[in-house]
This record gives sequence, structure tokens and C-alpha cells, in this order.
Amino acid sequence: MKFYEIRSDLEKILLDFCDMQAATPVKSKAFKRLAERVRALSDAYTEDPAGMQTDVFSAEQMLKAYVLYYLPVNLVKLFPVLDELKGLPLFTKKYFTMLDLGCGPGTYTLGMLENIAAGTVLQKATTVRLFGIDREQQSARAAQKLTQDYVAGKKSTLRKEWQIRFTQGLLDPDVLRYERIPKCNLIMAGNVVNELDSERFGEFAVFLEQQLATNGAVIVLDPGTRASFRKLLKLKEEISTRTSLHLYAPCIQPGTCPLAADKKAWCHEKVFWKPPPVVQALDRLTGFTKEKGLKYSYFTFLKQPAGLRERFPKVEPGSIWRVISYVMKHKGENRLYVCNGQRRVLLRRLRRNTTPENADFDTASRGQLVWFEGGITRGPFLDITKESRFRIL
Repeated sequence: MKFYEIRSDLEKILLDFCDMQAATPVKSKAFKRLAERVRALSDAYTEDPAGMQTDVFSAEQMLKAYVLYYLPVNLVKLFPVLDELKGLPLFTKKYFTMLDLGCGPGTYTLGMLENIAAGTVLQKATTVRLFGIDREQQSARAAQKLTQDYVAGKKSTLRKEWQIRFTQGLLDPDVLRYERIPKCNLIMAGNVVNELDSERFGEFAVFLEQQLATNGAVIVLDPGTRASFRKLLKLKEEISTRTSLHLYAPCIQPGTCPLAADKKAWCHEKVFWKPPPVVQALDRLTGFTKEKGLKYSYFTFLKQPAGLRERFPKVEPGSIWRVISYVMKHKGENRLYVCNGQRRVLLRRLRRNTTPENADFDTASRGQLVWFEGGITRGPFLDITKESRFRIL
């Protein structure tokens, strides 16, 4: 299980933006007021899942509460998604352009910058152009400042030419086309599915394809809730049927989601991380538990044909699956859900059937890719027997 964390210099930029100090006492009035605003933001989203009230960030202090708490909470969800894309041609370009749709205060742009600063992507890039659009002017201004401050503070390591522009605008296909943004290597759409008009998903899908450069990628990130997953699935289907974009992740094979007909189930990942001290302190005051892991759902599409299964050329493609649950321990047996994008299967392994060849079953975790062979169908289960092999890839 991999743990992620944000860099301490990013945390300082966020604290400075919010006029806070790392040493601000947790019992101080200022910190308690901050915790109250974080709770208010949570309540606002619960009451308005279509993206919170449109004026919630018009109050400067509410925006700052989001920046200190929810920005790092959401930013870290991008890291495992980018990990799956690393090594693809889109990150080898000399000139790189990214578009952040519904950018908020620059959450996912900053997440991308964290990866660039760590040297894991864009080592060859000499020019990086960052564009972002958000319906709230306050958010777009915050994104501009936070991104510029980040780049300015890392001139010694981020030795590139930077073009940064965040603007206010609606996520409407017609409006977006008039922004005159060049073809993009990466398009981010984070936590915006509920904001979009589902009747225009088809037009939005076509816009994404038209805006994407050769070898480009689209990442659609969502909070990972049951309610929003239905809309996320609809957008996925529109992209799959209206465009020639290729589904890259999380599904191993393209097709109708096996959960599409199940209104009670939804697919989500979970990222584990080490929260920055301010998030840990706010968790203690609010009663939230972000340190236990963060749920999210996502889809990644590529302009050129490619799939995760191609990363394992020696493994039979049809035997690669993604884990979509935790290991469920029952008396005398363990169970685990896996999915390949077309089928969801409940695996079972009796403890007496544990062997060195299938021992990975016990440590498999949500989001991991696994390979197995030799399973036997027994009722609702696919049994992993003593003769079966199971391996985490």
C-alpha cells in the first residue's frame, strides 16, 4: 500500500495565502473559526451536491478554509492517477499544455506542479502552459496567485518557461470554445461532473476530443460518492460513444460498466496519505477522518490507443483485473471483489487453501492490478483453490 504526501513548501504557500502560521495554536480563536468554516463547507456540499452554492467562495474566509483543508485533501487524489500515466508519450513533450476545467483555487494544477517539482514528469519540457477556468472569479484569482507563488518559489528546480492564465468562465462547450486555448496535452476535470448539464454531456465529450492534442490525456476526477457516480458513468458512456478517445483507466477493458444496473453499488478508489499538520489538526476539531484515507472515482481517456494491460506484455490480458474492494474476512475464508471493466467477480479463498502461489490474496488492496488463473466457479464465488495462482502486479 503506497502512502502519498504533499511537500512542506506547498503547505507553506497555502498557509501564507491564508495568513496563517504553521505554529498557530490549535486552541486559538483563529483556528477554531477556521474549523467552523471547514464544517460549513462540508455542510454546503452536502446540501448542494451540484458543486456547492455558487456564492460559497465569495466570502474570502471560506475560500481560505477550502485552501487550507480541502485543497490538499483533493490534490493528493491526483497522484495515483498520474502514476498510471507516467511513461506515456504525453509527458515527454518539449512544449506542454494543461487545461484545468473547474479549477477552483488551482487544486489539480498544483498537484501537477508537485509531480513536476519531484522530477517524475516533464523532465524534457522547456515550456509549460497552464490554463484554468472556474465559474467563481475568487477561485480563479486564488489559482493564479497560488500557482505563480509555487513556480516563483522553485525557480532553481523548475527551470522552464511558464505561461499561467486562470480565468472566470462557465463549463459550457460553447463558452469554452471561445477561450482560445491551444491544443492540450492534459485536460483535468476535477469534481465538476455534478456542475455540468448532463443533457450536454455529448457536446462536452466532443469538446474534450477537439481540444486534446495528439498523445494527450483527459482525467475526470470525482469525489467518489454513490450519487455522483451515476453522472460520472453517463459522461464516460458519452465520451466512449461520441468520440474516438480510448478508455485507459481504471477499467482494464472497455465496455458497459457491470455496476451500471446496480443503483446501490458504485466504483471508487481510496488513496492513503500522510496529511499535513494543519489538516490533522482540523480533523481533530471537526471530527472528520481524512487521515484514514480518501475516496474518489475517476476515468482516464487517451487520444491514442493504449491500455493499462499493455504494461504487462508477458501476462495474458484477459487475466488482469483491478481490485475494487478491501479483503473481506469471514470465518475460515477471505473474499475480494475484482473487475476488468466488463465483469465484476467475487473471489473467495478458503484459508485452508492458502499457498505461496496465492498468498498475495491476503494483502491485495483497492485499486491494485492483480493477475490470477485457475479459479473455479462455485455458486456466487470464483474460488481461489490450492492449485490457483494469484499475484499483485
